[in-house]
Amino acid sequence: MWDKEKIKTILPQREPFLFVDEVIEIDLGKRIVAKRYISPDEYFFKGHFPDKPVMPGVLIIEALAQTSILLYAVIYPEIAAVHPYYYLARVKAE
Repeated sequence: MWDKEKIKTILPQREPFLFVDEVIEIDLGKRIVAKRYISPDEYFFKGHFPDKPVMPGVLIIEALAQTSILLYAVIYPEIAAVHPYYYLARVKAE
């Protein structure tokens, strides 16, 4: 549905801190399904349990936050267009 270039038009994060690679489904106002493709060479695996690599929980939460921003931008496009930092706080549309 959305590739990384479309995602970058909404999210301000960039590599290596962009944790959404693709949006495959949006059910308006209900849910969003996104993917992050993870390679064994990711920078965070080098020090986060090198023998048994685990993606740090804080990065999983960041990926969820970025995904929620994408859903918010679809539900409230008027706010997203006027307030580029709309994801920091709920702002009423004027």
